[in-house]
Amino acid sequence: MASIYDLAKSGQLTKEHMTNREMIRDLNTIHPRTKLTPLGIAVWFSHVKVVKLLLKNGANPDGKDPTKVQNKDPSKDPSKDYDPVRPPLWVAAARSKERVGAMMQLLLNAGADPNIVSTVDDNSSPLLAAVKTYKPPYLLNALVDRGADPDQKNKHKETPREIAEARGDPDTIKALRKRKERSLGWLHWIGVIVSIIVGVVAWVNAFIMVAAVGAAGAVTAASPYVTHVIKRRFQMSGIFDEKVWPEKLKQSEPKEEFQKDAKDFIEGNDLNKFFPSDDPFLQTVVDKATKLEANPDNTLDTKALTRLALFQPIMYCDDSGSMNEGNRVEHQIDIVERIASIATRIIPDDEGIKARFINRNTEIMIYQRTLGELRQLMGQQAPYGPTELGTNLRSRILEPLVYQPLRTNSLRRPVLVSIITDGCPEGEKTGTLKEAILECGSRLKAAGYDRRGKQK
Repeated sequence: MASIYDLAKSGQLTKEHMTNREMIRDLNTIHPRTKLTPLGIAVWFSHVKVVKLLLKNGANPDGKDPTKVQNKDPSKDPSKDYDPVRPPLWVAAARSKERVGAMMQLLLNAGADPNIVSTVDDNSSPLLAAVKTYKPPYLLNALVDRGADPDQKNKHKETPREIAEARGDPDTIKALRKRKERSLGWLHWIGVIVSIIVGVVAWVNAFIMVAAVGAAGAVTAASPYVTHVIKRRFQMSGIFDEKVWPEKLKQSEPKEEFQKDAKDFIEGNDLNKFFPSDDPFLQTVVDKATKLEANPDNTLDTKALTRLALFQPIMYCDDSGSMNEGNRVEHQIDIVERIASIATRIIPDDEGIKARFINRNTEIMIYQRTLGELRQLMGQQAPYGPTELGTNLRSRILEPLVYQPLRTNSLRRPVLVSIITDGCPEGEKTGTLKEAILECGSRLKAAGYDRRGKQK
């Protein structure tokens, strides 16, 4: 019979095997060559089901073999109490290629020490390994939030923070901060805003505005109450959690499931006029969604992204004079860039999102292939003028992109308008923005769409 180590390595270990006494006896045995336990080798090859099975049956989450304790003198280095081993959490951070978030979550929930070091690998910690292997910020966040020390040194006196700073990587540097410090940072609020955009689509699924959704994601000085306000407005929960493990968002569904979900969504909301069954746009979206779902690096809810792709996103950007203060222009570009990188992920290559402005009569088309040019394009002209949000919502967005197509029966896709501003309307009559949004609803109804999105 194959050993528990070999079965864990191949991913073929089952609960039936765990009834064998020899298997249980060798549960925490360290392989003499790889310095991995059965749990460690299962993590290495990303066999998540085997990882769950081993932990459930008592595998030590730190890879320690309690039967091989060398000394119990508390005055000595505790890392020398056990035979040299590569801890499973370190393996997940340093060696695993897929499902890293899921395995880290399982190990940490089972009590793995976030600061345990691999004595086999220069006393490298999981956090140091994660930084060195360019793991994404959300994984670094997860380790830090569980107590991982960004200033812990390895054998060569290297620390995660020093490596990130030497690399000049602002995302990694910020990810190594404590949650309280990190949540007040700008990247946190970009994440909140992106969640709002995707969240509005979830709300639209239940109560859809077919052509123009006044999703006024007004980015002012964000307060800790924003989550509560948005949940109350859209009756949603869960989407704004500060830390969501990627595997909680991902859904492994075949192409047929994406096709069925898109078809049900379209038919349930009478969007057939926009998306006939043989629409190549829709087919491209489904194909790209299927590929994205199969990508282990994907952390997005692909089904929600598929529904978002049915809309034409319009970013209504603030270019008024007050945007000259501080880093407001750069912050706005960060938001648009992040939203564009998500919203263009699964749409056809020749489709994009539009950026329009309060005062400039300019439109910037943003495609997945041109994301690198966005910062230069948006920063070409210095901000100026008042903040006439409502007045120019009518003239620069609703009139050309909604009302004119309605008159000519040429509205190709529902429109999702997001307003990004550093404050409130200024330079126009109070209530102008509200009136513009209400007027849009009335004109949609007059054109044959009721307020629940059902075409008459």
